[in-house]
Amino acid sequence: MKVAVLSLGSRGDFEPNLAVAEELRTRGHDVALTTNTANLARAHGAGFDAVEIPVDLGPILKQFMASRNLVKFGLEIARLESRSGSDIDDALIAGSAGADAIVTSPMTILRAQCIAEVGRQPLIVNLPYPLERSNEYHPSFVGDFSVPTALRRPAHAVFEQVHMQSNWMPMRKLRRKLGLSGAVPNAFARMRQQQTPHELLVSPVLFPRPTDWPDYCRVVGMPGSSGESELTPDLDQWLSEGDKPVFFGFGSMSVPDPAALMELIAAVANRLGVRALVGAGWTELPLGANSDRTIFVARSIDYARVLPRCTAAVHHGGSGTTHDVARAGIPAVLTSVGGDQPLWGGRIEDLGIGVTFPFRNMTADRLHDALSTVTADRYQERAKTIGHAMAEEDGTVQISDTVERLMGEICV
Repeated sequence: MKVAVLSLGSRGDFEPNLAVAEELRTRGHDVALTTNTANLARAHGAGFDAVEIPVDLGPILKQFMASRNLVKFGLEIARLESRSGSDIDDALIAGSAGADAIVTSPMTILRAQCIAEVGRQPLIVNLPYPLERSNEYHPSFVGDFSVPTALRRPAHAVFEQVHMQSNWMPMRKLRRKLGLSGAVPNAFARMRQQQTPHELLVSPVLFPRPTDWPDYCRVVGMPGSSGESELTPDLDQWLSEGDKPVFFGFGSMSVPDPAALMELIAAVANRLGVRALVGAGWTELPLGANSDRTIFVARSIDYARVLPRCTAAVHHGGSGTTHDVARAGIPAVLTSVGGDQPLWGGRIEDLGIGVTFPFRNMTADRLHDALSTVTADRYQERAKTIGHAMAEEDGTVQISDTVERLMGEICV
């Protein structure tokens, strides 16, 4: 049977959807993968002839990193919708055509719901962070603020309302294009009414399933570990030359002042007497080893192969990186920027496998003290225990089971 897998976002947003697509393909299904331009090469490398969503989110995310202004970020997203909303619609419609079921990522939920309504296709939501209301955690996108327990469900409701209001016009245009009449429905309310499966592709070790969630919301585990490629010889050699390094990586969160950050990393590593491996991601940095070979910069890092050869990690706290670091059995310093990152920072602190603070508050002294803490034996041993507990997880199996169950129901 045919399954459409829809993904829009950074590489960290894309990887969980690619993992699900690969699992469905191994089961013999025809998988139609749709993603934005930045992820096409990765999709093609995995053997998928993906439908392209012709948008570039890089400049918007880089601007947000520089300003950390949510209002400006929202305005830029609105401008993107004005420029490219119709192209996004067309790509997702094309990618879903003829599918027996649709698996959607967070940034495509609202559109996927409209498309599934027309095609009468089952919809499965694949999430790297929680969205469903709960008293047991505050909304993923309230930043560093701590929300009292009594106000958490209302805070979720406010987030949902703001999200729907900001997306009302794009959804109205899409519904007209699809021939759907009537008012734009509240997507969150409709998912509850229809009991749309929410498959949270995260570890129950890091995020236990809230007890007040409905049955259709599950925590299924992180994707299985699979190395993408062999390490480059120069990186492999550098890793083998000395003690395990500290990994510094900020993924798709482009850093406003790369030179200053590298100076800070070099100073802290020197004070601690450790080597530093830097994952440049979207940040422009000179690649390779420095003159005394104490620092190595790589464009991208295969976490499954590299992180077990490190002693600790400093990262921005995206869901995927947080899980990869934890499964590698090493502690972390999580320097959050926004979104769901503070949620994961709180979780690693609660578990005793890391410390967290906002990226905007990072200084050499603070980073030095944090790394001194997490490289202590207590954190190292606790991280190994957590990594062992997560080692065999593969949530893509459970999501694929859900997809097959729903497709089976429509064939009865």
